[in-house]
Amino acid sequence: MKTIENIIKDSEEIIIISGEGEMGTEEEYNGKRSLRAIKLRLTKEKCGGNSMGKAEKTWGGAREGAGRPATGRKRQYFYITDEENEKLRELLEKLRA
Repeated sequence: MKTIENIIKDSEEIIIISGEGEMGTEEEYNGKRSLRAIKLRLTKEKCGGNSMGKAEKTWGGAREGAGRPATGRKRQYFYITDEENEKLRELLEKLRA
C-alpha cells in the first residue's frame, strides 16, 4: 500500500489549482516533494485571498476498459415464502440457461 508521501515523490508533476468559485488557475508545483511543503503552499494560496486551493497529481486513475464488466444485474429484495423462493430460483435457472 502506497503512503501519501510515496505518491507525492513518485508523481511526475503536481499541479496547484487556486482561484475563486468554480474557476481556478493551474500552476505546476516545483517545490519540495513533501506533504508538509505542499500543505504550506496550499495554505499560502488560501491566505492570499483565494477561496480555493488544491493539489492534483497528473497520472493514474481508472483506465478505460479496466475492471469487471457490468452484468446489468442488481440486488433486489422481496418478502416471500420459502416455497415462493424455491419456485423463483427454478425460474431464474431456466431464464439464465
